[in-house]
Amino acid sequence: MFKIDYHIHTRLSPCAADNMTVEAILERETARGMERIALTDHCYSYEYSIRNASRTRINLRGLISKLRKEGKISKSMKIYFGVEAEILDYRHVSITPEIAGEFDFVLVAPNHYNILQPSIFSLRTPSTLAINELYNFQAAVKHPATDAIAHPFLLPPDLFGLSIDEMAEFSRKMMSKVDWKELAETLELAAQRGIGIELSPRFIKYKQTHLLDFYSLCVEKGVKFFIGSDAHSLDELDHLDMLEGVIGQLGITEEMLWHPQEWEW
Repeated sequence: MFKIDYHIHTRLSPCAADNMTVEAILERETARGMERIALTDHCYSYEYSIRNASRTRINLRGLISKLRKEGKISKSMKIYFGVEAEILDYRHVSITPEIAGEFDFVLVAPNHYNILQPSIFSLRTPSTLAINELYNFQAAVKHPATDAIAHPFLLPPDLFGLSIDEMAEFSRKMMSKVDWKELAETLELAAQRGIGIELSPRFIKYKQTHLLDFYSLCVEKGVKFFIGSDAHSLDELDHLDMLEGVIGQLGITEEMLWHPQEWEW
């Protein structure tokens, strides 16, 4: 199992638990033997301010140095500073190039329906949602800000007001309505651009295992996999272990993983 997690929310994100302090996360990940991690909060957590993002990055660097000197966290674990943005409309993403430049990478979510327009209430059939999911996924792949794409085609039951089983069945029907030829062509573009596609344990938690067909197509088209727990609590950091069997089933090797570029801050 790869010791990587590039999608971790600190309590800077309003949706994260109070126990998600940077220090607690880094200590937990050190105990887990992680080799590469990223703190990837929502872009709105910085109030869309370059100053706030820059200040957070500088403070994070200082805290990491302090914790390493104190022997509380691994000196070899690589720690990146990412950000999660979202597609708002086909040509619009919720982050500016200036703010994006403060981070090691930009993870773009095509399906944050709590923010997106149109409302999920207008997307209540598998066919209409399939069109919207593919449309926004294509927008994310084509946008110049995108380094990786968060949880594509994964539907959260709570947001839709459905049980896990109901959402899984709806999702299965939705994926059967997706234009897979268009999807394959979009994945070819993602591979050409070096964009990572997130593989998250949430698809197992939500019983949406039919998404394995999508991940298999990613393998076929040579797309790199972005490994992320999307953890909002300390316990959710451990959920990454759920991916071990899936990674073996898909035949994902180290060469097939996406990693951030190395920057000197």
